[in-house]
Amino acid sequence: WTLRLTMWRHYLDLAAQSPLWGNGAGAFASVNAQALGDPVQASQLWPVNAAHNILLHMVIEGGLPFMLL
Repeated sequence: WTLRLTMWRHYLDLAAQSPLWGNGAGAFASVNAQALGDPVQASQLWPVNAAHNILLHMVIEGGLPFMLL
């Protein structure tokens, strides 16, 4: 669960950076890669291709309006 909580904290931060419009459909992998500044965090989250939480994933890609659809 520790890794899962680390992921969710990281992805909540990503979602908060662009909550209204998101980052674009299919942009999760590139947004995730750009946000990994800490080497330890990067080693944990680099291979992750999803937020492992559908609501977070939707907000990151499409923003809050997309999640509500």
